[in-house]
Amino acid sequence: METKDVILELRAKNGLSQDELAEKVYVTRQAVSRWENGETVPNTDGKFVYKSLDELTDFLVGHMSNEKWPPDQARAYFEEQLPKLKRWKKKKKID
Repeated sequence: METKDVILELRAKNGLSQDELAEKVYVTRQAVSRWENGETVPNTDGKFVYKSLDELTDFLVGHMSNEKWPPDQARAYFEEQLPKLKRWKKKKKID
């Protein structure tokens, strides 16, 4: 799943407008639009802020859950989707 698809899906699932998401993550609406169109990706300056998948999941649940998307549902979603991202894919051991 591409970054643009993840962002759009999460925003839509939470019933947020691009303006509302932009406000929550401290960027412009235009930045969110460019992310969702695949023109750019969120800038991480090449550094990963979260050292573990659990740490990232906890952060996202705390910031993305709401009345329409309770914490238990948000956690289940992130625990299913995040491991699919390149950063968190488990490397298979070769015997």
